Amino acid sequence: MAGIYTKLDSQVDLHGFTDADGEAKTESSSAEMPVEESNKSDAAARDGKSTIHTRSAWSLWKWEIFSIILGGAVIAAIFILLRIYENKALSEWRAPISINTVVAILTALFKGVLAVPISSGLGHIKWLLFSKRDRSLADLDKYDKASHGAWGSAILIFNQFRGRSVSLVASFGAALAILSLAIDSFSQASVSITTCVRTLPNSAYIPRVNHARDTTAGQLRHKARYLSTDMQFAILAGVYSPPANSSVSTDVTCSTGNCTFPVPFTTLDMCHSCSDISNQVMKLEHNTWLLPGYGSMIRTNYSDWYGMHLVNMTTSKNITGPEKPRTSLFDFQILAVKCNGSDDCRDDGKGTTHAGIAFECSLTPCVRTYMANMTNHVYAEHEVISRRQFLHPSVNPVVGFNVLKYFQLGVNRTFYNGNWIDCNASKSKTETHTTDIFSYKSYTEYLHENSTYREDPLYYRPECTFQVGDDEVYTMRAFADNLFSKATVLLPYRLSLFGEAWIQKLWDWGRMDFSTVDAFAKGLATSIGANWRRNPETLGIEYVEGHTHLTEPCIKVSWGFLFFLAILVIAESLFLVIIVIISHRSPWKGDWKSSILPYLFQKITLPNLTDKQTESDLKKAAEGVRATFEPVDGRWTLTTG
Repeated sequence: MAGIYTKLDSQVDLHGFTDADGEAKTESSSAEMPVEESNKSDAAARDGKSTIHTRSAWSLWKWEIFSIILGGAVIAAIFILLRIYENKALSEWRAPISINTVVAILTALFKGVLAVPISSGLGHIKWLLFSKRDRSLADLDKYDKASHGAWGSAILIFNQFRGRSVSLVASFGAALAILSLAIDSFSQASVSITTCVRTLPNSAYIPRVNHARDTTAGQLRHKARYLSTDMQFAILAGVYSPPANSSVSTDVTCSTGNCTFPVPFTTLDMCHSCSDISNQVMKLEHNTWLLPGYGSMIRTNYSDWYGMHLVNMTTSKNITGPEKPRTSLFDFQILAVKCNGSDDCRDDGKGTTHAGIAFECSLTPCVRTYMANMTNHVYAEHEVISRRQFLHPSVNPVVGFNVLKYFQLGVNRTFYNGNWIDCNASKSKTETHTTDIFSYKSYTEYLHENSTYREDPLYYRPECTFQVGDDEVYTMRAFADNLFSKATVLLPYRLSLFGEAWIQKLWDWGRMDFSTVDAFAKGLATSIGANWRRNPETLGIEYVEGHTHLTEPCIKVSWGFLFFLAILVIAESLFLVIIVIISHRSPWKGDWKSSILPYLFQKITLPNLTDKQTESDLKKAAEGVRATFEPVDGRWTLTTG
């Protein structure tokens, strides 16, 4: 029986195999080991086959095939799981353990089952190699270690690169064993938690307005018209605590704090402009300065009980002489002393830094075009300045050229119901074109004494017009005149400053300049425009509709990493197919793989073993054998009792 457990004769070329002893048979001491030289004839080899237990490929490799199938099923389960939850919110994952943990568990199973074909295949190869011809027993150890882990596989491949001929199929299997070490890293890298932005069905809204009208309160009879308290507060807020820009003063509806408005929109607003008119200031004697035509004067001496007149404001109401054509709803002028701090400004005419400075600012209704978005509850709208248009003052000749009536503008294109539409004027009133627009020339002609100019209006669709009603114009101008006209800062002798807090802050002890005045006027205009846009009950505001987005943690899948696992399944399937084909062509039909029992049975004589050589038969036979590892004749030997 010894011949059965040693080297079997091989007459079949095993494709894919090379070995370290291919040039010639070795004459090393391995020849002295208890194995027979295979010098049998072909007929004897064929006779020997009758004693070999021949098994079908399925029965021989069923567990390896099952492992490949199970590995494919596991990777399919991972793919399906991640496909279902890809880009889903993390909150939709209801399991008690994280999705990364589930993937890790499936990956561990995948890694375990794929180790079976590699281990069995490499273990089987060594017996196929030795069944072909005699080899060094060191090769047996080399291939056996490769079948038990990545380290042995790495040594096997290292020998391949060192020029020692190694089975190419075995190297392929060893490479797969090494690549399997990266399975965990690749699977975990395939799943990550990132931030996703989702569009929700509920919409976002920005207020916009075309017409500012009916924001006055009180009886219209006998001119008893009063500006609404909301607008009064808006003007005072613009004076005392001006908003930085329209973004912070606009009421936006956005439930999540993250919204986009992809289409630019137009809205009625208030625009400002300021100019430095210090060159018009005249210096009189006794440190006195005059702004001719505006009825404004300041002085830095204590010539009367009021003391120094440091700042004086006027409006167009104070202008002497004929009314000049103005396109603004209201304006104001500031004449002030330019000095440097309290001590310098208090200098009773002795200071050399005192000078008279003057500025004029106008506020005019306008149409602005904005792009807007809200991110993390911070709303920001940016004006497309190139599209800004100004409303012009108009009067209705039918009513009479007695007062300024309103501001209006007809546009060629506007934003309506979420879309931009083209606007065409009509010379006659129709069912659609119902709003009359008079030209700016009507107003300028009205300023001429005894003017008889008459002009027919053009008619527009209401959504193509922007207007500030006559009541709004009248009451706002009256309120501004009352607030700004004759506003002053006085410095009585040996007393503190006297004047409204807002004008004291604006003057800032003589440090006021054009930039501070311009910022003051901008804040005032912004506050007024914002009030127009947040008063839906009286203005009939339309809303710009946008998209609401929800930013939340979500599951991101990097499929490229998972394809690595799929490629491993395919590669191991190919490796197993090659092993099965080589095994089928080999004259040796045993099922020995990674078990150590075939090694032991070379020295242990088993009763009633007859011709069975399968691993299961050897295992059954070994169960009844008792062995001891003990020193015998100076060497440790495994002996049977």
